[in-house]
Amino acid sequence: FNHGIAALSGCLKARGHATGLININEALYDVPTDEQIIEKLRAFKPDFVAFSVMTQQYKFALRLARRIKAAIPDLPIGIGGVHTIMCTQQVKNDEFWDFIGIGECDEAFPELIDKMAAGGQDFRSVRNFCVRRADGTYQQNPLGPYPSLEALAPKDYEIFDLPHMLRRKNGWQSVLTSRGCPYRCTYCFNHELADRYLEEGGHTRKSYLRHYPITRIMGELKELKKHHPSIETFIFDDDLFTLDKQYCISFAKAYADAELGVPYVLNAHVQAFSE
Repeated sequence: FNHGIAALSGCLKARGHATGLININEALYDVPTDEQIIEKLRAFKPDFVAFSVMTQQYKFALRLARRIKAAIPDLPIGIGGVHTIMCTQQVKNDEFWDFIGIGECDEAFPELIDKMAAGGQDFRSVRNFCVRRADGTYQQNPLGPYPSLEALAPKDYEIFDLPHMLRRKNGWQSVLTSRGCPYRCTYCFNHELADRYLEEGGHTRKSYLRHYPITRIMGELKELKKHHPSIETFIFDDDLFTLDKQYCISFAKAYADAELGVPYVLNAHVQAFSE
């Protein structure tokens, strides 16, 4: 489950835009051919196509995007995800992508789409995006502030085929209660993203770790269980759920009061436990 896609789709729909998803995941489905993907795009008739990729997916995404561009030349194509954060220059060097999103684009992506729909060239200055020029070079705009988690539109869980995913995952549903991580593990992208915001946005390392309001999370859980009674376990995929002791206590009380009847699993660390 890709929380970034769910968040972006929710923000776009809140601004009146229609969204669709082609979920290319060999663990869930047979991988469609390029021709099948292009036919789906022609049927949906999007004004913009966006890829969300990790590094191991990048070569596949680039090859597929080139096929899409050859078939539908006027269709703008963008890319975001972990790979664009870690390897921005490499992605720019390919001189292909019309737009490269960096960081948390919950507010920037809807702004970009709004401005493109309005016409003109204002979209070229939207924060968090590298915008391709006619000569293949990029205008790289600085990162904007972290999105306010309290103000974001609800995630669009339904853009995914949750019934199918729940069947394949034995009823486990992923949920996030926070963004960010306090650690700086060398193998992880979190420190790179935090450093980018520190350098370009003037943020502090402490502000990188943020929680959604507990009332919002409880609302998400209730809606998920209401529409998908086959959910058997919630897994809170936060990097370190137990870091904020008071948040954990308040969350546990709210979860009990919600009477969801669903057990949950979370990520923790031995240094973030107490008796």
